Amino acid sequence: MEFGGVKDVVVTKATIGGVDKLTSALIVEPDFAGTEELDKYLKTELEAYKVPKRYLIMDKFPLNEHGKTNLKAIKEIIENQN
Repeated sequence: MEFGGVKDVVVTKATIGGVDKLTSALIVEPDFAGTEELDKYLKTELEAYKVPKRYLIMDKFPLNEHGKTNLKAIKEIIENQN
């Protein structure tokens, strides 16, 4: 599945308001249509429970000490957003 302007994506669960929710971190191109358009698109392509409840736009994904995407750091960033 592709959506214009999305270069890379990480999907993870994060605790928001005391509830585990599916969230997504994105690295995007300048022509990215925005998270509202992405959300509309995903709702037509996926079952409701698979659509992220929150999106985070990042310049790059944080890496762990092994040079791999640090999912824990992404989760913490998402959980600490208002």
